[in-house]
Amino acid sequence: MVIHLEIGLPASVNRRASVTLAPEEIRSISLSVAFGEKRNRTGLYMRRHPKAQDAVTGTQIDPNRPLRSPDEPVKLTIPEHLKRLGAYALETGPAQETEHYSTCPALLAVPVSDLVANLLRPSFNVRGFGDYRTFFLEDEPVERRTYWAACFFLREPDQPVLEFRDVRFDPHLDTVRSLDGTDLAAEGLQWAAALVPLVKDGKPVPPVEIAKSDYDLRQILGRSAEKEIAAAYGEWYDGWESAVERLVEDRLASGRPFEVFYHSVLGIDRSGAIRLYQRDADLPGLAEALVADGIVSAGLLDSGGSCALYDPWLEGYLNHGWYFREPRGAILLFELKARERIPEPRPGSWTSRRSAEDKPASRASS
Repeated sequence: MVIHLEIGLPASVNRRASVTLAPEEIRSISLSVAFGEKRNRTGLYMRRHPKAQDAVTGTQIDPNRPLRSPDEPVKLTIPEHLKRLGAYALETGPAQETEHYSTCPALLAVPVSDLVANLLRPSFNVRGFGDYRTFFLEDEPVERRTYWAACFFLREPDQPVLEFRDVRFDPHLDTVRSLDGTDLAAEGLQWAAALVPLVKDGKPVPPVEIAKSDYDLRQILGRSAEKEIAAAYGEWYDGWESAVERLVEDRLASGRPFEVFYHSVLGIDRSGAIRLYQRDADLPGLAEALVADGIVSAGLLDSGGSCALYDPWLEGYLNHGWYFREPRGAILLFELKARERIPEPRPGSWTSRRSAEDKPASRASS
C-alpha cells in the first residue's frame, strides 16, 4: 500500500490524498452499512423529494435543507463500523528479549456514506441487511435502471477481486445480475455498491451522464442552484433524466464552470491496482484527470464532509474533508495480507489510548 498526502497553504486548494493498493496485497474488502436492516426499502434517508415542505415540522425542503425523519437510524463512527465487522482481532507474536507484541492485518477504512443519503445508490451484501441482501431506499427506480457498481468477488478463498460493472439489482430474487442476466452472487459476489460513474473503459464519462447518476446535484451544479435542483427532483423519476440533461446542457452553453467540491473516488488503473483519490475538483474535470493518470474504471464514493481515510490501528484519520462529520452511514474496509506489529500497551504508550472495549486483552505472556 502506498499513501500520498498533500497539505497546502490555507489560501490554496489545500489537501489531497491518494492510495495505491496492488491486487496481490488485498486479503479482503468489506462493506458496512449503519443499520441497513432498518433503512432498507424505507424513506429513512437524508435527501427527500419532491415535497415543498415537511408536513410534520413545516420546514422548507430544498437541496441544502433535506428532510430528515425522526425515525432514521443513527449513523456509526468508523470504529463502531469496524467493531461490527470484527476488524479488531489481534494475534500474539513471539517474545523478543523482554519485548512482547501482537500483530494485526494492515487496514484502511474509507467512508461511502452516500449509499444511505441519496437515491441512485443501491447496494448488495451477501451477509444480508436483515431479511434481504439487496438494499435500496423508497422511490428508488431499482427495477428500471442499470447501475455502475463496484463489485467485490471471492471466486476462491485466496482470490479476492474488485471490479466495476454495469449491473441490475434484482429485488425479487434478492441478487445482482450482469447485463446478460448472470447471477453474480453465484459467481462469488460478496458485495456491490452503486457509485456515480466517472471513468468507463478508460474514457471519462460525459458530464450529462455523470449528473444523471448523481442524485445530489449540488455536487455538479453547486449549492447556489437549489431552485434548478428542486425542479429536477420534482420530475422524479420519469422526467428526471430529461430535466438533468437540460440543466447540464444549459450550464455548458453558458460557459459557467461546474462546481468544485472535495471528492472521494474509487478506481482501478491499467495495471489492475486499486486507487483511492481525495481532492478538490469538479466532477467532469476529475474524470478527465483520472483518465490521464491511467485509470480505466472509477466511481464517486462520497463528497464534501463525508471524505476521509482512517487507519484503524493508529486510531486516527490520515485525511478528511475540512468539515468532516464523524458518524458515517457506510464504510469500505480494505484488509491487506501484510501484518502490522502492535507494541504491547504500557503506561504512557500510544496504544493505551485504545479503550478496553475496542481492544481485546493481549494474549502475550509476561
